[in-house]
Amino acid sequence: MPAALRITLTTEENKTLQELEVSSKVPRRTKQRATALRLNAAGWKIKAIALQCAERNRELFNMGRIDG
Repeated sequence: MPAALRITLTTEENKTLQELEVSSKVPRRTKQRATALRLNAAGWKIKAIALQCAERNRELFNMGRIDG
């Protein structure tokens, strides 16, 4: 398996991704990708990022905000 890619974000890139995460005008998938990028830049491992995304999807499903 290849080594995991670690990204580095500038302050401006981080701010843009943060704005995408909280915007009500972007699709949920785009928000999730923005979150994953920011977590990667913060040093999270891929498995932890995947678990975080899965947990958030489960919460949204239980609240009735996404369909199964």
